[in-house]
Amino acid sequence: MRATSALLIATLARTLAAGAEAAPGDAARHWAPSLAITTGLLAQDVRSRSRAGSVLGPALSTQPQLVRPATSGDGTLFAAQVGASLELMTPRLADGFADPRLFAHAGAAAAFGSTKNLSREGSVDVIAPPPVLPATFFGESAVVGQGTQTQSEIRRLLVSAGGGVAFSVDWWGLRFRIKPSLEYFREEVRLEGVTNRAILVRGTSGNVEADTRTTILLSQFDDRVRKIQLASAATKAYHGVGPGLELETDVERIGPFMWTMFASGKATAFIGNLEFGTNAVNQFGETAAWNFEKERWAYRANAGIRFRWQPE
Repeated sequence: MRATSALLIATLARTLAAGAEAAPGDAARHWAPSLAITTGLLAQDVRSRSRAGSVLGPALSTQPQLVRPATSGDGTLFAAQVGASLELMTPRLADGFADPRLFAHAGAAAAFGSTKNLSREGSVDVIAPPPVLPATFFGESAVVGQGTQTQSEIRRLLVSAGGGVAFSVDWWGLRFRIKPSLEYFREEVRLEGVTNRAILVRGTSGNVEADTRTTILLSQFDDRVRKIQLASAATKAYHGVGPGLELETDVERIGPFMWTMFASGKATAFIGNLEFGTNAVNQFGETAAWNFEKERWAYRANAGIRFRWQPE
């Protein structure tokens, strides 16, 4: 294995050196600002959980009960992204070995991702009477719209920056640049939680028998059902750093500008606390809380075109 790795490194070094010898050096003597238009995909693993407190307000049942059961879930957040970045590349640092040049870039992108249901219990909707049933009476469990739902999404604005060293080589008659880098990345994630519960309470009809039984008439729904509706949302900004690698090739000259195409991959390790949450409470002190946590690493793949000022 060590011999194979050494051979690969030696082969790459010879290829880079050969490319540098074959490449004209005039363009590498200049500072090279550029504008890039990018598109790509962002992916990261996340998880969430919810919990609710006890029923404290009016209820027919005298037994202790939770507003809703606890939930948990996980998944992968995906988001397509479209953006732009500015880059500045220095003149070559030294002759030979692939014209090494320093570069730095910064940019922003818009994320387009759907909302992800990470954990769900029941069917969260508008609390309403059950569909028409054969029976005239029904209990709490038949009321529709009860449950807990935890959702998250990547917010629209993504910010990135980075820098590294670019090595130029000529392969198959084309000029390529291999650009390892260290990258910074910022994103925001929004968490939304909803918990709904229907509780039977005593009615105002004065009918003692109706007030004490555990089922109600459809016509008594608004009078006999108390709706617990708890909802909240929160947003957290995440910052991370990690390695990147880009492969760029010159395509065509347009006056003093060179049109290039590139593809890149980046891995981001987010720093700090990766968890946040939100909660809600009603007038009776009944509560629900929802939490979100992301994995340490996220991954981005990008491709695009770049217009670089590169006089002959």
